[in-house]
Amino acid sequence: MLRTSAIILLLAAVALGSSPKTPDERIVGGHDAYAGQFPYQITLQQVILFIRGHICGGSILNENWVLTAAHCIPNFGSLEVGAGAHNLNQGALQTQRVSRSVIHALYTGGVGPYDIALVQLQSPLTFNQFVSAINLPAAGKIHSGLVDLSGWGSTGSTSPAILQTVQLPIVEYNECYAALDKISTTHPLHPTNVCTGPLTGGVSACSGDSGGPLAHWSHGHPEQVGIVSWGYVPCGSVGAPSVYVRVSAFIDWIHQNQQ
Repeated sequence: MLRTSAIILLLAAVALGSSPKTPDERIVGGHDAYAGQFPYQITLQQVILFIRGHICGGSILNENWVLTAAHCIPNFGSLEVGAGAHNLNQGALQTQRVSRSVIHALYTGGVGPYDIALVQLQSPLTFNQFVSAINLPAAGKIHSGLVDLSGWGSTGSTSPAILQTVQLPIVEYNECYAALDKISTTHPLHPTNVCTGPLTGGVSACSGDSGGPLAHWSHGHPEQVGIVSWGYVPCGSVGAPSVYVRVSAFIDWIHQNQQ
């Protein structure tokens, strides 16, 4: 299923007119997070028969709901959410089955806008120092400055068992649009997206990080800025920003669909 995430990124490159290259599939330029550093981070796992595996990240909104990317919701198998995970080889501290998922009605599949989904848990999580919620931003808020990305994106031939993290600069929307225009004028960047750099390359989100949270710390508390959505391969290329769903554009949708 990690291969599926890589294809999503590769299809983005094809659809946008960029020549496919060998994917560099990781949080490029990242490092190991410490246990409990991102208690809102979850691993979304697909279960087929008796086999389960990490397919995407996500973030805890409350004891019953998780936020992720729409393209992370598979068409077959069942889903489980692992909370409090640090080393995937050691499992999550809490695991709950997903009872249902809600995909934005305007999401048309593949790479594009409205790539946002909610998953409801069959039983509530128990909050502690390793499992807790991330705050939502004010509706319409536009963030700037440095943000934290976390995830278990692939490292190419293998997948990192330990949660990775990197700090990234937000790229202002018009600058991001212009940068993508230099790669292809048919890119699907939308006003409900947010981008990160650096445009000098070497640091970025990548496959396997899909659905995971991009966070800004506000008054000592994490606030979700974005959801990992799409980008070009190879990840971390010069001039190619990473693209996320801008969470502040969907606050009303999130509240309305947690029913």
